[in-house]
Amino acid sequence: MTTLFILILISVATCGDDTTKTTTATTLKPVATTSTTPPVVVTAGSLAKRLPAATYGGAATVAAGRLILFGGLNPTKQSTVKVWSIDPATGDTQNIAKLPVARHGSAAGALGSTVFSFGGNSKPGVLDAVDSVTVGDNVVTTLGKLPGPRADGVGITDPAGPTLYLVGGWNGTDPTNDVLSSVDGVTFQVRSQLPEPVRSPAVAQQGNQLWVFGGQWNDVPTASIQRIDLASGKAEVVAKLPAPLTNAMAFTIGETVYLAGGRVGTTRSAEIRRFDPETFTFTPVASLPVTLSDSGVAVIGNVAYLLGGLTPGPTAQVYTVTVT
Repeated sequence: MTTLFILILISVATCGDDTTKTTTATTLKPVATTSTTPPVVVTAGSLAKRLPAATYGGAATVAAGRLILFGGLNPTKQSTVKVWSIDPATGDTQNIAKLPVARHGSAAGALGSTVFSFGGNSKPGVLDAVDSVTVGDNVVTTLGKLPGPRADGVGITDPAGPTLYLVGGWNGTDPTNDVLSSVDGVTFQVRSQLPEPVRSPAVAQQGNQLWVFGGQWNDVPTASIQRIDLASGKAEVVAKLPAPLTNAMAFTIGETVYLAGGRVGTTRSAEIRRFDPETFTFTPVASLPVTLSDSGVAVIGNVAYLLGGLTPGPTAQVYTVTVT
């Protein structure tokens, strides 16, 4: 028997709120269980070069070996039109395009060298637009529309094939429980339905399953862990987090899902936790340099990159999580 520690997280709010809340330490509760995950070494750090400006609530993906960040909020809580391309080796950032409408809380994905921004929050309201940029040409094209407006959801690029998934969010009034899939970024199919509506969840893919951690609806955060079977389309709430969690960052490195940062109430976490899909428990494996939420997240190889975020103020830092 080994001892795992389940993190009791204490902090949550919608994207764009709580930029002045006080950050306090998290508490760890020991739980005895049997770990089925092989040992790994997880280290956290940051790129030497910062982003051109502080930002949070942007949507990140990867194309042509570069990190792509769409939109987001600036320190004055204004949505932006930026499309940044970041070299993960040097940290150099290029502003490669401008979105036709400023936004934050969009979803992002990539098919080959083409990256997509899906929906998002904007001054006119929640968007339904699908905009794309081919990295290299750096020209923004509005390809079409989602089946309906959607913001504060998460985009997932399936590493095994040319498929994008959109999970969670809202249309400005009601939840968007449809889990959408697309193989071209233009046409969409309903792959499943979330049993519990959530905005701002943390989402990661592990094999043929999508894991949805926390989120909130009607300003009420949830502790639910939802699992979506992509083969059958079945979705269910399978377990509960120790405490309600929102605006965290989930990612998959190798075949393992990790959960970093996040908010519950007025607090943020710096913890990086490894998820065990058999016991639905988390093992703290490292800590970020700061407490963090609301970052765009993308993975290249064995490194996850957390772009910007709230610490609690907006940051221009790119944080890294490396698994060896």
